[in-house]
Amino acid sequence: MIKSIVIKNYRGIKDLEIDNFKKYNFFIGDNGSKKTTILESIGISLSVLNFTSPLTYMLNRQIKVKNENISSLFFNSDIKNKVEFILKTDNILKLRTSISIDSILSEFQEYSSDNQIDTEIGRYLYTMKKKIEEESIQNNIYLNKKNQIFFKNFKGEEIPKNFQKIIKKYKGCLHISDSFKDMREATKQIDKIIKSRKKELLLKCLRTIDKDIIDIQTNDEEIFVEKDIFKEFVPVSSIGDGIVLALEIIIPLILSEEGFKVILIDEIERGIYYKNYRKLSEIIIELCKDNQNIQLFITTHSKEFLEAFNETLLEIEKDNFSLFSLRNKKEKLDVVHYTSEELKDTLETGWDPR
Repeated sequence: MIKSIVIKNYRGIKDLEIDNFKKYNFFIGDNGSKKTTILESIGISLSVLNFTSPLTYMLNRQIKVKNENISSLFFNSDIKNKVEFILKTDNILKLRTSISIDSILSEFQEYSSDNQIDTEIGRYLYTMKKKIEEESIQNNIYLNKKNQIFFKNFKGEEIPKNFQKIIKKYKGCLHISDSFKDMREATKQIDKIIKSRKKELLLKCLRTIDKDIIDIQTNDEEIFVEKDIFKEFVPVSSIGDGIVLALEIIIPLILSEEGFKVILIDEIERGIYYKNYRKLSEIIIELCKDNQNIQLFITTHSKEFLEAFNETLLEIEKDNFSLFSLRNKKEKLDVVHYTSEELKDTLETGWDPR
């Protein structure tokens, strides 16, 4: 389990440390309070051998991957500020990640461009280094003429022992957001659920949200559902964003026995009808309550969803909850931590923790 993270010079965060992570972790705050940036930091840190994950998050933010946009990764767009993440796990291993611009490579890039020198290597973007204890892996990331991203220096057979430990334990880090929609992967996961004879569990969860759902099936790269009111199966996307989001969340929870899994959910309330907040909360907690190999990091703008989730959690496993309220103060980001009981008391007094 992830216990804490330190974030330095990444996007809008200059220096931030958050600890006391539990199984269920919520981040709240107004727009610009860096909730999504924290999720990205966790995702980049856990992408142990993926040196291009920052570029994936750039694309998720609708930022085109090109040399002049790389500065958006750095605090105040200052590429002299090295980005650093320090992720601490329950076995006291510290996974350090840094993103920096090598001045020599950058200057050579500018010189080549100014003098119209054609380089086979491609455009240098940044250098990423991963370090666990005394072991480290470093790569330079490039973008070639065909806009293909690649890196040099690292070979797969050279994976250090501590890296192997992290990779073996943390089997997956899934980011669920409005921009991360991969229906092909969801189709494969549903096929896994069907083959493992857990289809009825999936349908039971979906019917909690929409009682009219009869069946679910996949076809190539699409997911279809059957409902009483339709004459035939229809694409799941046609019945609303809420059921699509619920499906995205439920699928990995049902398949979570495949090693320790970290799930990042951005704006969990989007597309969900407010009367279904408690229902979705019950589904999540029911699927996770007996599973020690899962950890959720969730952002929300909704006080109502937070209240519904906490009320459900208080009945089952209140000690596995942490809420972090984020507040911008000039260049500093303040974090106020709440336990499940503290959140309950705060809400009962009429205060809004956001």
